Amino acid sequence: TRSNLTVNILQKHSHIKNDTLGVFTKCDITRQHYIIEKMGEETDLRHGYVATMNAPPSGNDLSIIGVSGGSSSGGKDEADDLLVQAKNEIQYFIDENLGHLLNENLATCNVLVDKIGDIYRTHLVKKWIPTTMALIQQKIRTLEKRDAIMGLPRANDLNEKTIQKIIK
Repeated sequence: TRSNLTVNILQKHSHIKNDTLGVFTKCDITRQHYIIEKMGEETDLRHGYVATMNAPPSGNDLSIIGVSGGSSSGGKDEADDLLVQAKNEIQYFIDENLGHLLNENLATCNVLVDKIGDIYRTHLVKKWIPTTMALIQQKIRTLEKRDAIMGLPRANDLNEKTIQKIIK
């Protein structure tokens, strides 16, 4: 992972590390000791790493979670596949003695989606909303200046005066 192209990019652009989450994919085809070793490496990514195993379910795996395997159209429903895939992923980490990753919220696609959602919400609240509000206010001031240069109608402040009277 230390020689990974993504890590090299992060080293060149360190300002994005606080918004970066590492993902170990295809853990089902990786040796257990390698996963544990890599997950234990010191990282300067604020959100750390998540391990995933997302091999598609095989033919009759629907019985694992009690899904009938049919949809109203007569074929197998994609939602059923996703449920089986999620169940298989959890079972894989348990079977491979990696249950501690589950307990620490460091494994499964569901954890990955939750962490990405958290990162996105944090970005919205701390960066996007304030920046957007500042840009809107700047645009309003620019438009107000243009209006003033063109000359405002006499009743321009009528709404402002009316609001002040109502407040008092």
